[in-house]
Amino acid sequence: MELSPHKARTKAALAAAKRRGKKLGGDRGARLSAKARAAGRAVVTDHANARARDLAPTIAEIQASGAKTLRAIADVLNAMKIPTARGAGEPGRSIRITGGIQGFGAS
Repeated sequence: MELSPHKARTKAALAAAKRRGKKLGGDRGARLSAKARAAGRAVVTDHANARARDLAPTIAEIQASGAKTLRAIADVLNAMKIPTARGAGEPGRSIRITGGIQGFGAS
């Protein structure tokens, strides 16, 4: 079986980089310290909490209009073209809400 032109170019470029001594992929042995991991978790948590605060009024309105399940809330958010925290926003996306919404998770 012959490689497609794109695959062949990619394979050749990776081989050339490897010949030049470039490390490609894999575990390079870097390990984050406990302090760095804690700092990273704090940033992610802060971003998630800020997003939850921003969306809380909108979600409360959606719930008041009759949406009672997470799927129903997601459908309305999709219809409103409100992207997910990571920028997605296509219809049919799934959502996971772990707290901060009345009636779901830890309030």
